[in-house]
Amino acid sequence: MKAAVALVSEEGVSASTFEAIARRSGYSRGLIGQRFGSKLGLIEAVIAYLHDGRESFADAGKLDGMPGLEAMLAYADH
Repeated sequence: MKAAVALVSEEGVSASTFEAIARRSGYSRGLIGQRFGSKLGLIEAVIAYLHDGRESFADAGKLDGMPGLEAMLAYADH
């Protein structure tokens, strides 16, 4: 997942092929295809991964005690 996120952020969705992700991650193209099924499945998984990461960041209490704007900026930076 980290390889897919990095590739999408650096080179865009169109460059984020299963082959490119396989090269970056060290897994086979076939394994990535089996896991996600399609490019749409990959993009949906990336979005869910990023969303879950933000939620767990907020749930971990890292924003507690911060002033409102500072907390919003920290959340957005994460």
